[in-house]
Amino acid sequence: MNHEATSIALPKLCLWYDATRIQTWARLLVSVSPDDLSPNITEFAKRHVSDRAFDDSHAAPIDVVRSLPGLERVGERLVLRGVGLLEKTPKGYRLSDAGARLASIYEENSNDRAWVRYLATILLRREPRFRVLMKLLSKQEAVLLFTGEGWFGGVASKTELKIGDGQPIRPFAPSCSEDFQSLRPFIKENAWWALGEWQNHSLLENTTDVRFIGQLKEEFSLDKLAGNLRPALEVLAHLGVVQHYGAEAWIDHEAAVTELGLTCAQDFGWRFDGANEADPLSILATELERLRSDSGYVVASELREALHHRGIPNPDKRIGEWIRDGLVRLEGQNFGQARHGRGLFDDPEKQLIRLTLTGQHLTHS
Repeated sequence: MNHEATSIALPKLCLWYDATRIQTWARLLVSVSPDDLSPNITEFAKRHVSDRAFDDSHAAPIDVVRSLPGLERVGERLVLRGVGLLEKTPKGYRLSDAGARLASIYEENSNDRAWVRYLATILLRREPRFRVLMKLLSKQEAVLLFTGEGWFGGVASKTELKIGDGQPIRPFAPSCSEDFQSLRPFIKENAWWALGEWQNHSLLENTTDVRFIGQLKEEFSLDKLAGNLRPALEVLAHLGVVQHYGAEAWIDHEAAVTELGLTCAQDFGWRFDGANEADPLSILATELERLRSDSGYVVASELREALHHRGIPNPDKRIGEWIRDGLVRLEGQNFGQARHGRGLFDDPEKQLIRLTLTGQHLTHS
């Protein structure tokens, strides 16, 4: 028996206007109390961005928050407004768990990469257009070719995504032509996969197939996609996951796995040395070397976040097991500062720790 695909309206994507200000959302959410409730997104923008949100001549204040909510039911239909850093309740919009977590990580240490990694995973797991773009760019030999000099140089809509000798894709073009394809057919063909984490939302219970439509018409809009996706690409460029030189850009698969973890790696097909990545102690050794200060200490919260992103689900528990089994030694511990966050095993005396592996777990070439 054939089941009709569930329709989901996909509004125009709006991230932030100055693409390089990747801290825009994180700084905004820090100012929002967990108890704050806004009856609608316009009121939220007025309270937390600018009271010009009600002024039709100033669209920017409200546009910067349009993609903060997530999957909602509006009347009889479903709408995927954005990435779900806000959630809709019967009484209005409030911070979601993801929004509160991003704000917390950023407030703990805005100069650290942890909040950037978390923002990157939110965008990669929850934004269908960005997911499809990154899936294509993750293919072997894939490269973005800009028409002008440098990163996003030239005419954005003519930027090409080349995959080997295949037909060129213009990912920022609003529609296809005889000479190239836009993102539209790839989004349509991979709609369920493109949902990412939204597949598990309660509104899609017992759903296995979806189709994206526009808010006001059948086709969803891809207008001005370059300006709307560039902020997300800037987040990945900041982490070194997306590299660019001259008029070309590509994914550094090793950096992608290191920064964003095995879950994303498996989702997007990033290539990595599976043997090394499968050994948790090798991952620990790598991260200790990367995060260790001149004094030999690492910040426990940074190590915890790094191990989690490398595919170790409960880093504190695993470190405790390694210490118990004699594979790792805790050779030093100390208090840190408020920005250093939660200590190892929730012990404030272990905000700064010095760990040593006791065996030969890492092969050096």
